Amino acid sequence: MKKKILLLVCAMVMALSATCFARALPNSEFTLGGICVAYGPTLDDVEASYGEPRLVSSRGSVNVYYYGDSVKISTSHYGSSPERVFAIEVTANNGWATPAGLTVGMKKSTMIDLYGTTDSRYDKSTGYTKYMYPHMGSGAGASMQIKVDRYGVIRSIAVVD
Repeated sequence: MKKKILLLVCAMVMALSATCFARALPNSEFTLGGICVAYGPTLDDVEASYGEPRLVSSRGSVNVYYYGDSVKISTSHYGSSPERVFAIEVTANNGWATPAGLTVGMKKSTMIDLYGTTDSRYDKSTGYTKYMYPHMGSGAGASMQIKVDRYGVIRSIAVVD
């Protein structure tokens, strides 16, 4: 009888804990500011919505652009192909949000309510903890990355394919 009760308790704990862990994000949630990185939008697609960005740097086939001081868009291109967005990072509460409504400046608890818990890594140089939510069906490294300060406030949201 004790074994059955113990087994039942273990099963309940496992079932409850499974609902708290991060799930892989589908394309519909792999978006910032209405731009879905998973679909490989072109820089022209972004410019159609937000206007012309400011080029910050270029290295080989990778270009980095800014909209204001808080939206960073990274693109790549090969040969004569158009520039494709592979990463977007937002570092201020400027209206850019995930489809679920997560924005910079919200509390970590909101992130967990929306996406569950996930692996994290503390970065001594910035003082932020980075949480990584994997992208469903993409290669290694494709994820939504959220940086949180020591007060539990989101300071950066990035989607990287």
